[in-house]
Amino acid sequence: MLKFLDLQEQQERYFGKDKASVDLLARAIGLRVSGFLMIDEKDVDITQNLAAAGVDSLVAIKLRNWWKQSLGVEVSVLELMKQGSILGLVELAIERLSEKYRSKKK
Repeated sequence: MLKFLDLQEQQERYFGKDKASVDLLARAIGLRVSGFLMIDEKDVDITQNLAAAGVDSLVAIKLRNWWKQSLGVEVSVLELMKQGSILGLVELAIERLSEKYRSKKK
């Protein structure tokens, strides 16, 4: 994921709310959540409430650490849990990545 983000930055192409960006981030985040919850990726519903899906504070901490390492942006556990679903996390990721790349461009 980080290599892809580096390539995006080198080409000055940034994540937006286009289908390709949303799909890529939803898949990456969904894979990570399914791994943390030890469930099959096919069982992850990207619209389901995170808490209802089994994401508790310990999983959220793991997700936050992965987020920083893979996406290279800061996020708090509270911010992650407030997003409600994986799709909400995708929106937050797009927002943070856009901010990151805009600030680097200046």
